[in-house]
Amino acid sequence: MAKLTLKIILIFLLTALIGWLIYSLNIQTLMADFYFLKTQLIKERSSWPNVLKNYQKVFKYQPDEYFYRQKFSQDLLEFINQYSKPADKEKILTMAIENIKTIPEKEQTFEMKASLANLLTYRVYYSSTSLTTGSQEKNFSLAEQAYQNLIKLSPKMAGIYNDWCQLYFLQENWQRVIEKCQQALNLYPDLPDLNVPYINPLHRDLIIQEMTKVYEKLAETYFKLNDYDQDLLIYQKLVKFWPNNPIYHKKIADIYYLKGNLDLAIKENLRGQVLNPFDPAWPEALSLLYQEKGDTTKAREYQDLADRLK
Repeated sequence: MAKLTLKIILIFLLTALIGWLIYSLNIQTLMADFYFLKTQLIKERSSWPNVLKNYQKVFKYQPDEYFYRQKFSQDLLEFINQYSKPADKEKILTMAIENIKTIPEKEQTFEMKASLANLLTYRVYYSSTSLTTGSQEKNFSLAEQAYQNLIKLSPKMAGIYNDWCQLYFLQENWQRVIEKCQQALNLYPDLPDLNVPYINPLHRDLIIQEMTKVYEKLAETYFKLNDYDQDLLIYQKLVKFWPNNPIYHKKIADIYYLKGNLDLAIKENLRGQVLNPFDPAWPEALSLLYQEKGDTTKAREYQDLADRLK
């Protein structure tokens, strides 16, 4: 009888312990999810100190959850401008990088590896502008290796090359920027191919948005190289994607001006004015262009319009 009673007690205690463990683990996960959700909601209001406080609570309940570690590192990059000094930014980026590196490599998803490469890229920039310039070469090597690893995993993903050319852009290595941007563009379909029935409008827009980022970086690069002919070709392609974007028309107008073609510069500024008629910058630019052409009547007319819009 005593043995039976003891067995019942032990079974009861074991059942209670298992129940407590299940309850405890579920509560830990539930609380971590709750505070993680709060971090995402607070982010919308750009309340970085509160985001940090809630992340502390997330890690209190789930310190080893890889998903939270990745998201925390991404948020550190998103709020990097909350820190004014380049050296502080470099420290924050290093924290974000080490946070992902604590995840065993075999457990790192492709997205985690891509986040790591992105973080390493930005650390190259901030290490070049901070007092710790001695670490720049090492940081660059680590970032480049991260992209090489990503390409081995997914050689046909254009976005990797787009991010990779940002690394060279920060280094002002313009020829490598052109090389990587071109590798990215080679993996995207040509503009006519985007209008086929099997590419739905949402997919088409996503592709165009990605290509736009590559073309913009390429355009900036050619401008740095004073290659205005190539720069013009790039912005003309961008106008095909976004015909109503006044910024691209302004870029084209400025390039024509630098090439010494005042008539075409005026023509593009007029297009920009049609797209954005209440912005005084357009008539002001037109006034200066007509002034340079010697047409003082037109120059005065557009300056008066600019003054009225201010």
